[in-house]
Amino acid sequence: MSCPRDLEWEMKQGVKEHIQSVTKDNPWYALVSGALQGLPVDYSATQHYVDQIAATPPEKWLDPDKNATFLNSIIKGVKKQRFQFSRQRAPLLAEMAKCYLGYQALGFSPRDAAWNCAGPVYKGVKRKNSNLMREYLGDENAVAADRHVFTYVCVKKGVCPPYRKTNKGIMVPDSSQAIVEDEIRRIARECGKKPIDVQVAAWLRGTCDSRRTRRSIKDQSVNMGRDAEGRVKVIHCAKKIIEARDPGETTPSVIWKKLPKLSYKVKGVDTLDQW
Repeated sequence: MSCPRDLEWEMKQGVKEHIQSVTKDNPWYALVSGALQGLPVDYSATQHYVDQIAATPPEKWLDPDKNATFLNSIIKGVKKQRFQFSRQRAPLLAEMAKCYLGYQALGFSPRDAAWNCAGPVYKGVKRKNSNLMREYLGDENAVAADRHVFTYVCVKKGVCPPYRKTNKGIMVPDSSQAIVEDEIRRIARECGKKPIDVQVAAWLRGTCDSRRTRRSIKDQSVNMGRDAEGRVKVIHCAKKIIEARDPGETTPSVIWKKLPKLSYKVKGVDTLDQW
């Protein structure tokens, strides 16, 4: 049995191990990722804030209005995109915090509490994000089929379920995601791997391919977020190398800040630690 040769490099980059390591001591990280990841904001940009929000107690994120003000002040991009992102994600982040704390109050361990919350039970949590949270928490049979995985399956494997193409990118409905998931699982069975191994490799391949068409990202790098030691994992697609950086170092694809400065509209609050 052999895996697709076009995923050979991607399967060796330790993406699965990375995403599972960050929730080992902090299951809250998985729920923050599920609440914030997705269009219209780029993954690498959002991941910076996932790292920082996940490092703070969930008690800080129980107020949707406060969350919206914060998210709207830190996310770069056009005003319409910022508004859409904060409007969608702020209440979802609050729901995740309430769920996580609620299950712990009932006696569940932090990991079991996160697992109980990692499902498509809230408005705004799509099938992909639900599976993403489960992947973070160690489910190796979950498949988070985003537009990058869809592109790999469609272009490379010829399996193209219905989708919508908008000015924000490819939008894959839940019904089509199920077809992509089945194809990823088929490939995994044929090459003796877990579905998550093939899916994260296909995601990395699709993400790197998308960066080759974007002139703003000069070295075609992918920010994977902080690892268990607090260093930022960066994968360079063009150079095919991987490195870990201190959070304060400059990353070409993302403008890094030690702590984001908030909008002047938030009086008396200067950094995330004060939030």
